[in-house]
Amino acid sequence: MIADSPTDFAAGQLTALDTYESAFGVRQVDGYGYPNPALGLTDTGAGALDGTTAQLTPAGLLALPELKGSIPFGTGSYGYPASAVVGAPVTPWLENSAGGILAAVYQHPDTDPQAGVAELALGFDYNAGQMQWLLLAPGLINWVTGGMHLGLYRNYVEMDIDDTFTPDDAWDTANHTIDYSDADALRMQAADVDYAAKWSQTHGFRMDQLFNGGGSVEYQADNSGTDPVLAEFQKTDPATGKPYADDFGWLSHTYDTPYLDVGCATQNYIEAELNENTSWAASAPGATPGTGGLGLTSSTDPGNALGYENPQVFVPGNHSGFADLVPGNPATVDPPDLDEAAGSSTGGTLAAGSYEYAVTDQFTDSPSAGQSAAYVTADHRPGGRLGHLQMEAICHAADYQIYASPPAATPGRWWTTYATPASATLPDNSSGDPTSTAAVTAAARRS
Repeated sequence: MIADSPTDFAAGQLTALDTYESAFGVRQVDGYGYPNPALGLTDTGAGALDGTTAQLTPAGLLALPELKGSIPFGTGSYGYPASAVVGAPVTPWLENSAGGILAAVYQHPDTDPQAGVAELALGFDYNAGQMQWLLLAPGLINWVTGGMHLGLYRNYVEMDIDDTFTPDDAWDTANHTIDYSDADALRMQAADVDYAAKWSQTHGFRMDQLFNGGGSVEYQADNSGTDPVLAEFQKTDPATGKPYADDFGWLSHTYDTPYLDVGCATQNYIEAELNENTSWAASAPGATPGTGGLGLTSSTDPGNALGYENPQVFVPGNHSGFADLVPGNPATVDPPDLDEAAGSSTGGTLAAGSYEYAVTDQFTDSPSAGQSAAYVTADHRPGGRLGHLQMEAICHAADYQIYASPPAATPGRWWTTYATPASATLPDNSSGDPTSTAAVTAAARRS
């Protein structure tokens, strides 16, 4: 396999290789090159291939049987569509919508220095992340090696149901984007539990639940003390006579999906997130359906069937374990969650009127690094007293910017009133009071 084009080599540099290929019947792939008449191809016009789709010819489909035919090109692709030289022993494999050849095999004749060699020339570029390469690469390797190689080549598929018990972002079908609004977030429903269990049993296909126990605890606290999704997992499946929880595998996704890779995620904090999630899953269901835990057995034996949770295995928030350090993007630090503003009996005074406050947080102490979305309070009337704000710190926030609007009587621009010091950026304590650490039991409060 030659990374680019054989024409990039000086005369004679490939003589030994050509002789070897001819003697042993070794195939050759030219990674990316300009159409070469010596290989039976003539250029018909170069150009960007971004967003276009090429088609495998019947010969290409025969050589690459794992593919269906359509090959989409990713952004940043460029190529040299070509036509076949009349009478040349060249077989097109891949063509654009206009019939321009983008990949073809040249069969070297007996009078050629590479007599008997099949040489595949690719007339387009690619990288490891572009769709055209992801689709073609396995087949090209199989072709150039004649299917002969050491080792095993296997494909696996698994189904992980992410963020069980926790709401997640929805897909905006109108705008074809992710809807990051908390108000539109989706959460598993009780009927989803039944459907997933039945589908898994019917198809003999295992499903694993990546669960956040804190999501169920929070839901219970905000909705009359019970969680219908938890209740469904606790309910007996008529097909098995066991709880629906026993129809699935279970993987800890941490108690409430914080980011565990940078900033304030201490070892104690990480241990608290993992231990509390496992403890919640192992706890018995409550007397009232939808309360308590899942009643799962903890086991480190990988041979155990469904209905177990291995406390030594977990999936971190964001899955990769690396932070997204671009505020404003998905999976960044959340906006601060403020308690309602209230008047203070001490301190200075504010002019009478109606005020709003907004608080943002950011990953670094540099304002140029950007800020999160703002949490904006409702109208606040301090009645001549100093305004008072209270909030829980957000994990990984470097500091907070507090803004105030002018009173309605004197409209104008928002202004920054306070930037909190690093001492206020402790982890949030939404995990409660885990027994494994004392480092996350106190909320960070600023006035």
